[in-house]
Amino acid sequence: MIHEADVEPPRALAKVHEFWADGLVTRQLLRRVAGLALVIPMLLFATGPAWGAENDESEWSLDDLDRHLLLEWDAPAECPTAHDVRERIRTLLKIKSETDHRVRANAKVTPTAAGYALDLSIADGAKRELRSETCRGLVEAASIIIALDIETHAKAPEPTVEPPPSPPPAQAVVVSKRSSKRRTSAPVAADGLGLAVGAMTLGDVGSLPGPTAAYRAMFALGYRAFRVQAGATVFAPRNADGVREGTGVRIDLTAGMLQLCRAWNVDHSAMLDTCLGGEVGASTVTGFGITHPSTSTGVWTSVVVSSQLRFRWARPLFFGLEAGAVTSRATAVIRGQGIIFDPPPWLARAMVGVEFEILPPPRMK
Repeated sequence: MIHEADVEPPRALAKVHEFWADGLVTRQLLRRVAGLALVIPMLLFATGPAWGAENDESEWSLDDLDRHLLLEWDAPAECPTAHDVRERIRTLLKIKSETDHRVRANAKVTPTAAGYALDLSIADGAKRELRSETCRGLVEAASIIIALDIETHAKAPEPTVEPPPSPPPAQAVVVSKRSSKRRTSAPVAADGLGLAVGAMTLGDVGSLPGPTAAYRAMFALGYRAFRVQAGATVFAPRNADGVREGTGVRIDLTAGMLQLCRAWNVDHSAMLDTCLGGEVGASTVTGFGITHPSTSTGVWTSVVVSSQLRFRWARPLFFGLEAGAVTSRATAVIRGQGIIFDPPPWLARAMVGVEFEILPPPRMK
């Protein structure tokens, strides 16, 4: 079935054909097209210099900044990095420098009882001491001071250039005590990737017969306040005595660990990592003092939660606690005597260790 609207296109096409068949209309249309062909190149030629001027006023790049700034930035891990400071300075600079002058700045941020203190010294300039309850307030102030010093020695290609923005008012640097209290439990504001390796000693109860020691090597990869850490744990072997005197089993346990952690600021001097993960390993049982001693291996799995406390004044040392539920374990059995050791469904551990940061990379010297 054909709708009425379906027969309209042929009529419309016939009218278009009649329109183009009219030679007068065709000549008028060609003259207009030719006129536009002349006008468009003229417009492009007239506006071309303006576009070129805009392209010449390119922004500062980090490579441009490195030619005019040598920055030493020393700050705690929770503060912005040297890369963040350089990026902020780059955004503040407006004048393209044509000189070879290089500003040398040395900045050190240290925690204080009320927040943070910044000691900023610039070659051929006065030394400044600034204080704030946040690291970012000090970064903003230091970036503005360094940007002003760079532009003071810069030779602008154009005589009329707007100066960089004036320093922020005092209230922009000093944060109220009320907002500071809210930040004490906020996640650590560390930018970029972090890489760390560590080793620790554990005191364990529940995994083997009686309390035992364990040793763990650890590798961690972090981004901002989160990190994934993996490790391998070796436990000191323990013996479980059998029913008959002189008989029993020796139990060895090794396990691999994987955890997801989140870091929190306890206060200005400590950080706390809370982690959730699991262990997978092997439990080996070897009999002794019996007629036909043998060795067997079983699967060990557990779900583990842990907390690690790091004091900034005690780095790289840290302390921690770990607790878990055992989801798969192997019992030790001696034929004729029955079950010698059946691991409990829980475990508890205390730990002390050291951790060394590999990333972020060493600061510029």
